[in-house]
Amino acid sequence: MVPFGKNINVKRRNDEPTEKEVFLDILLALEDCWKRTNHLESEVDLGISSYDETFYLIIENLIYIHYGEWKGDLILWWVFERFGENGELLPITIDDEDDEDDDGDGESEEIIITTSEELWDLLKKIELK
Repeated sequence: MVPFGKNINVKRRNDEPTEKEVFLDILLALEDCWKRTNHLESEVDLGISSYDETFYLIIENLIYIHYGEWKGDLILWWVFERFGENGELLPITIDDEDDEDDDGDGESEEIIITTSEELWDLLKKIELK
């Protein structure tokens, strides 16, 4: 029997990562996990979604605790829902709730986010409004 963790290689960073670097690392890892789950479900016909569901719930809740509801919703949309049924990249609709003239025109903008760095930039842009 192989001891648990024998093949795990943990490397510590010498410098303190920025919030952006941590964010990008987390999204990369979460996206990889999501792809793996979907691959095992669809290609290998190995139903592990009920096993993985608890882990995703924990991660989602930690994202909401740290980033709040609107950022959490946007982050989780990007990870889990940004692709359509045919693999096409879907736009996200951003409503302008701070419409200063308040004319009720319901202005909104559709944005295509292709990378996690673009997502980070969008979150920061909206945060500054």
